[in-house]
Amino acid sequence: MLVAAKRIQQRLLVAFLGVVVAVLVPAAAMLDRWMGDSVRDVERDSLTREARSLAAELAHAHPDDVAAWVAQLDAAVRVTVIARDGRVLGDTDVPVVALASLENHAGRPEVVQALAGQIGVSQRRSTTVSRPLLYVAAPVPSAGPPERVLRLAMSLDQVRATVGRAHFAVWSAGLMALTLALLLGATLSRWLTRPILAMTRAARAMTRGDFEASLPPPGDDELGELVHALDTLRNQLSMRLAELRQEGVKLRAIINGMSEGVALVQDGTITVANPAFARLLGLTGDLEGRGFRDATRLPSVGEAIDGALDDGTAATREVQLAGRTLLVQIEPLGGARQAVVVLLDMTEPKRLERLRREFVANASHELRTPVAAIVGVAETLAAGAADDPEARQSFLEILVRHAQRLSRLTADLLDIARLEGGYKPRVEVVDVARSVEAVLATLQVKAAEKQITLAKSSMPPELRASAERAAVEQILTNLVENAIKYTTAGGHVTVSAELRNDKVRLTVADSGAGIPKEHHARLFERFYRVDDARSRDLGGTGLGLAIVKHLALANGGDVSVESDVGKGSRFIVALPRSSGTLPS
Repeated sequence: MLVAAKRIQQRLLVAFLGVVVAVLVPAAAMLDRWMGDSVRDVERDSLTREARSLAAELAHAHPDDVAAWVAQLDAAVRVTVIARDGRVLGDTDVPVVALASLENHAGRPEVVQALAGQIGVSQRRSTTVSRPLLYVAAPVPSAGPPERVLRLAMSLDQVRATVGRAHFAVWSAGLMALTLALLLGATLSRWLTRPILAMTRAARAMTRGDFEASLPPPGDDELGELVHALDTLRNQLSMRLAELRQEGVKLRAIINGMSEGVALVQDGTITVANPAFARLLGLTGDLEGRGFRDATRLPSVGEAIDGALDDGTAATREVQLAGRTLLVQIEPLGGARQAVVVLLDMTEPKRLERLRREFVANASHELRTPVAAIVGVAETLAAGAADDPEARQSFLEILVRHAQRLSRLTADLLDIARLEGGYKPRVEVVDVARSVEAVLATLQVKAAEKQITLAKSSMPPELRASAERAAVEQILTNLVENAIKYTTAGGHVTVSAELRNDKVRLTVADSGAGIPKEHHARLFERFYRVDDARSRDLGGTGLGLAIVKHLALANGGDVSVESDVGKGSRFIVALPRSSGTLPS
């Protein structure tokens, strides 16, 4: 742009000089011609006056003394006296003895005019002196027709020298005027283009994001209006660019804060990518500027992107990567080979969907047995069995047993739903020993029915846990109930507590049959049973240990199992320790 402004300055200078030259050269030429003509006219008039003056003097000279009179003249020009018959009577450039040898001058144009009583003027090359001359002839005054003519001759070289000096003066003055015009034009063009150059610099600065470049003060002419318009445009662009930058920062923050991976791919190269995009692909470093296929190692997705760009339609792919299920959505952008690629981690949704299906299937399966039993007993009683006291009592016991099982199952399902629906424990200081005693006291009767001994090992009286008291007691209740169910008559169940690694470890140990190690990993899943038939016979719902796990995790702890076949089982729950005091 600065080069363009310089060109404008040069064009203004050239235009100015063109106008000056167009005016000055013809004027100088006319002046030169006029001065040349004037010089020649002056020389001719000077010769004419001198010729008349000398002719007047010659009129008083005797005709026989003409040669002597001419010889004594001290004239700067050639003087010739010619008789009416054409004889040369005297010549300042020819000796007297050679006058007779001169040719007759009666036919010379200036002589003819002078003999006619006029001033004769002629210009030609002299045969006598062999150089171009300007002739001026005047008749010598006499009483009758002129008998003699006095002629003056001036060398044209002298005239031309005088004219040349005039030419030199004219063209020197013209050159000086042209030089002054050049300086004036350069100054004027710089003055005219200075605001243009300033506006150009300001415009170039605006292209670089610099809106502080100074502008020339606006005048009241067209350039002033242009300066004002450019200043208004600069302010508007500055505000708009600030808004766009702010929106860009917001958009970038939104994209970077998204859990979904988002990338912009152009001609197979990643131009924009948020951190989630690299995280979902298990990549490190900056992905921007790298090839999509080389960076992601997903050739099928690369082919899908190329196909979407070629067809102009969106595409979707599901890929497996490092144990993750990723849903890749490709949306081409019109007008360019660009596409927005969105990565959705479907691993957890698919897992939850699988769990939902399993839960529905398991819950339906668990509900089918008690419901079918209740329906069957009810139909049997309605068919007449109610009239038989022994059969009625047996069927009523079946109804009560299955109704209780259905009630426990419903309660456990509600607990699971509550725990998975955003359960937040009310954390408090829990006296571990007191909670253990409360649970054992509640289950003492159930244990006595199976001739199982419930015991509490010695534990520090100051042992405190940071958790919800109801959750701790429900965890212990579920674990102790499970231990009672799967421990044979005459066995024992022991609850202990200790402090280890700043965690309160609650342990429920039994003398049951033990659990094979291949079941340990899935033991805390919903509806998972080691022995499905035996569990149902004992009235288990398959949700007790799942509830224990949810409660332990929600209260900042965890749960584990240690068991060998024939050696009993030990369920261990670790909860955060509390250093607070119990409420009074």
